[in-house]
Amino acid sequence: MKHSIITSLLVVSASLASVSPAHAQIGNSRLTDSNASLQRSVEYNEKTLSITAPNGEVSYKSLRDLDEGLAKGVEYYRDEDYASAYPIVTELSQWGLKDAQAILGSMYIQGQHVKQSTERGMAWLGVAKEAKTQKAATKTFKMIYKQLNADQKGYIDNMVDGYIAKFGVKAQRFKCSKRTAVGSNIPTRSCKRLPNSNSVLHPIS
Repeated sequence: MKHSIITSLLVVSASLASVSPAHAQIGNSRLTDSNASLQRSVEYNEKTLSITAPNGEVSYKSLRDLDEGLAKGVEYYRDEDYASAYPIVTELSQWGLKDAQAILGSMYIQGQHVKQSTERGMAWLGVAKEAKTQKAATKTFKMIYKQLNADQKGYIDNMVDGYIAKFGVKAQRFKCSKRTAVGSNIPTRSCKRLPNSNSVLHPIS
């Protein structure tokens, strides 16, 4: 099944070079707006977010840590420094950040620093689009998905469900809501990790 999916989608994966720049632009305006308000809150700087590894080790981060890490990962990705971007967006994807998951999915689809894997790329794009904040990820996912046969769609659906169960909004303790930025009449949807929350660090299989 894995071989058949990769074989049937090589042409689609090769065409995604024109899609990936959109991922490099994700989050910038949202980060700027949200940071301005969050910096006025003590919780933005406090390491109240935690994630527990299978061995029981607990890691702590603040909302600032997540935002600054994402900004660095986006910068590396935009500069095509995929080797530097990969560990950052991988960790943040495990923490549930949708922007990071969208970038990681694009990297797997196109084989940027990682072994090309349409299945893993689709799984990450699938969990990234879960919160309806990632237009580029959603577009790429749909473009590939519509070319699959019924068996392949079922296979990808199962992978996406598994990733959502581990790295999705609910699993990683995020809250999503719509808001309208100052000077705009268009509401946008954004997701933020809940303060004082703990989740499970799932290994990437």
